[in-house]
Amino acid sequence: MTRGRSSLEGDTLGTTRGIVGGPHCIPAGAPSISDRQKKAILLQSAEEIRKAFLRADAEKVAHTKIRVEDWVRDTPRHFAACRNDGSLIVLASDLALLPAKTFAAIIAHEFGHATDFAYPGSFLLSNRGDLVVRPQGRRSNQSVPREVLERWEKRSSDEVETTADRIAERIMGIQIGYCGPCNLQTMLTGAPEDASCHPTRPRGLRLDIMSYKTKPGYTCDNQAQLSAIVPDTDEGSIGYCVAELSSWQLEKTSVAALDADHIPTKSGVGRWVRMATASSPLSANRAVASLAFGAGPPQETTVTVAVAAPWVTSTSAFSFQVMTTPTHGPEDAAVEGLYLSVMNIVAGVGFDLMGVVQDGTNGTYDVLVMGALHVSPDQRRSIHGRCRDGR
Repeated sequence: MTRGRSSLEGDTLGTTRGIVGGPHCIPAGAPSISDRQKKAILLQSAEEIRKAFLRADAEKVAHTKIRVEDWVRDTPRHFAACRNDGSLIVLASDLALLPAKTFAAIIAHEFGHATDFAYPGSFLLSNRGDLVVRPQGRRSNQSVPREVLERWEKRSSDEVETTADRIAERIMGIQIGYCGPCNLQTMLTGAPEDASCHPTRPRGLRLDIMSYKTKPGYTCDNQAQLSAIVPDTDEGSIGYCVAELSSWQLEKTSVAALDADHIPTKSGVGRWVRMATASSPLSANRAVASLAFGAGPPQETTVTVAVAAPWVTSTSAFSFQVMTTPTHGPEDAAVEGLYLSVMNIVAGVGFDLMGVVQDGTNGTYDVLVMGALHVSPDQRRSIHGRCRDGR
């Protein structure tokens, strides 16, 4: 997989217990083993697969962290995710309940993502879907031509996922297929049951690559300040104009005519595009949530709080802005890699906001949650700071 991210199915993360429809991706007769045993199996398997990648000169995956945490399993077929800089792979403990050739293929796929992300522009697909490797780029990102990096960065979700499979296949000497009712990665061995598998990844399966950090959010007094002083370097950045109660998203490639819903950027490249309109004002579509990670040592990794939001709908998308508290502010969120996700939406009532700091933290983060109503799935993917799914 990879947020991963990772198009997202539902744009939210949850826990194993919250999976809609139950864990039907786990085969009947799966062994009953403790969480401690699951973790041991997965970590040992991951280290063995890491060794294969290191033997193939993918030295940077030596620094990829492996964690076993169940928050990553938000749908029946979601068992793992890779951060989009290759620095972290998260595995759900129930991954150990799958057949060995399935969980090994999923872990190898995640290491494929980690390798791809650790060496930007070094792995691409040909028009026929074959893996094209640029050896010089694997050693030094400086040697990758700009046009190659641009193509690498603009890949579709299907390309990103298929590339991870191809890297894993090349390094492990295996063939990965997609098998069973959940289309999970599996090592194809020529067994009779392989005949019912897809030999390549079906198009449109969920992507879930974990973002390294949330998109930048800025607060200014009015639109004039937004256009004149707010940085416009990060695609998807959010600008909030306090005096006008308006919310804007940065689209760096937009060349739309300047009007009430499209205003210029500081650099003149791209546009700030209105997220909330007069008929759906931001003042009615926002809430503040406090994520309290505790007062003890910085060891808490996950906090979830209920947020009242009568304006929320099933098609709402969300942007986040970390506010300043006595213990934390926006800079801390970037340094600690705070990951935010909305889940368990109840239209007209509210939702749960989950905050995750992989290495643990303490204190309180206050988060301004802003909603944009009636947006398409593609728009929701561009607004969220999130994981992408790469199974």
